Amino acid sequence: FQAEDGIRDRSPSRGLGDVYKRQLVDDERIHQIPASLLGEDFWLDGTEGHLRVGDTAWHGDTDVTGVLGWVKVAIYLDPLAREDGCLRVIPGSHRWNQPDLLAPLRASDTSLDSQRFGLQPTEIPSVALETRPGDVLVFTERIIHGAFGGGVGRHQICASFVEAIKTEEQERKVMEFYKSSNYSMRPVRRNVESDRPRIRRMVQTPLSLGFEVFDI
Repeated sequence: FQAEDGIRDRSPSRGLGDVYKRQLVDDERIHQIPASLLGEDFWLDGTEGHLRVGDTAWHGDTDVTGVLGWVKVAIYLDPLAREDGCLRVIPGSHRWNQPDLLAPLRASDTSLDSQRFGLQPTEIPSVALETRPGDVLVFTERIIHGAFGGGVGRHQICASFVEAIKTEEQERKVMEFYKSSNYSMRPVRRNVESDRPRIRRMVQTPLSLGFEVFDI
């Protein structure tokens, strides 16, 4: 992505709002990512916009991502290095073993002072995904990830995409996840009524399952 796409501009009149106005999920450069990884019949879980502040503890996603392909596309609007709070991932942690030796890091424990394996969170071996504005990160929420050392004001936008449901077990897991969440899998009205065919197609799965529509 280049500066003229509005990705680097953080002025009040552009930045995050401008990116959404450009319908990021229908941009061919973004659209081809889930299409190539999940198949052309993927659907949209949701989009996010964050102003990150401070550290984010190590965490991994729920088991629903174990039965369905699920990828997140993330763009940071600020240059981020290891010391600045860039995303860190633990390679191989998207594969769960029995016993799961990394279970202590998957739990939703927001206590950044707690030690795991006798190490501080920042001492856990990991890979720092340093980025410049215009870079795009693609990962599965199933991988254990976190961010440390960041200050106030790290802008992030994300879109999450899901593989087409093909089995009753996959549908059951999706329904369970939907019922346990407050925002995921709930299409917004502007996408349901979009004049872009690909965007309308991306929200057909949650609509067919009877999921709530947000009037945005």
